Amino acid sequence: MRALIAEFMGTVFEDFRREINGQCLCELKQSRYDGCHVPDYSIKKEQQYYLLRYFPAYLCEYKYIYRKVIAERKLEQLDILSIGCGAGIDYLGLYLALGKTTANITYRGIDVINWNYLNNLGNKNYKIEMMNIADIEYDNPCEVNIIIFPKSLSEIKQDDFDAFIENLENVQFASQFLYLISSTMDSGFQHDERRY
Repeated sequence: MRALIAEFMGTVFEDFRREINGQCLCELKQSRYDGCHVPDYSIKKEQQYYLLRYFPAYLCEYKYIYRKVIAERKLEQLDILSIGCGAGIDYLGLYLALGKTTANITYRGIDVINWNYLNNLGNKNYKIEMMNIADIEYDNPCEVNIIIFPKSLSEIKQDDFDAFIENLENVQFASQFLYLISSTMDSGFQHDERRY
């Protein structure tokens, strides 16, 4: 895990240094989450700043969450729908939880922003789609058995969330077990909890 963190953070930090290239960083003070404020992740240096601040902690959190799911031994194949996947930190956490393998993982990440630093780790069953959650289409029966909101639940507009729920009501899941995971933000916990 240390090696993955060191390599990832080193890459992001070097890119960040090149991106800012002596610029004033005062605008990054606006990267905060109080009062439902969300940074503009379409800006590359905002993504880099976010990853430099949170990547190690979130990676550990997702590894822990997925270890708990794996320990229950209810799923042989992990078919994940990650909503608001960002840079795919939850996917990397899953990779570590499984002992650095991508065997038996199907991962579909959904985000409205085109994030840098995505890594499929050689998994041919990995795909990222830039779209609104209201537009997600599902196979019937749907093989998804894990739906995760990695720090994203409070960032979704209400109309889009309502459309997502309405679409989800019509999905027939193939698995006997379905995990619904939300990694909530402290500042948005009340909002996240109600939606969850």
